[in-house]
Amino acid sequence: MYFSSKTITIYDKGCATIFILFLFYSSVVGIGCGNVGTSESEIKQNTFKYFDLKGFIEKEAERLAERTSFTKTVFVNGEQETKPLSHIDAKAELMPFSSSDINKPAWSDQYEIDSVFNQNKELIGLRYQSKDKKLKTKKMSIDFQKSKVVKVYIENATESSVATTYQTLTYRPEKGFSIESRQDVSLMDENQFKIEVSFQ
Repeated sequence: MYFSSKTITIYDKGCATIFILFLFYSSVVGIGCGNVGTSESEIKQNTFKYFDLKGFIEKEAERLAERTSFTKTVFVNGEQETKPLSHIDAKAELMPFSSSDINKPAWSDQYEIDSVFNQNKELIGLRYQSKDKKLKTKKMSIDFQKSKVVKVYIENATESSVATTYQTLTYRPEKGFSIESRQDVSLMDENQFKIEVSFQ
């Protein structure tokens, strides 16, 4: 993530505010053309019960490493800054997506699965809904078009003794991605944070 001197000036309202924004961004990351995406056949062949989100994101990070034109916009509590970039650290930027992977042995029966097919019996969507309220990843949907992933959508939520963080992740292989978070901190105003990266 970048912050220019102008942005720092906007948010430099005391060390406490900067510290909160740092913690907020840390929680977001830690919660986290050609042929692109994961095909329907690859999903069927892998050994995971659920969509291999981590593997998909790793492939996308490798693909994005070869691109040389991006636009990145950062929104913090209503203020925004946009900057063109010749490259991004895709692995780091996409960490919230890969860390939302639900393929863990302990979770093999913790998600309801709904497969969506079109009239030609082609898979066009996968929907996951958590059964356990304690799980971070609440919902995940994968949309397909001609057996290729065209959209990934994820809803996360985590709760601690001092804050509750809600996170929405959207990834479109041909267009870009967004990471949006809202954090409710005890005895403080709500913080909102969003990153949008578009592929040129």
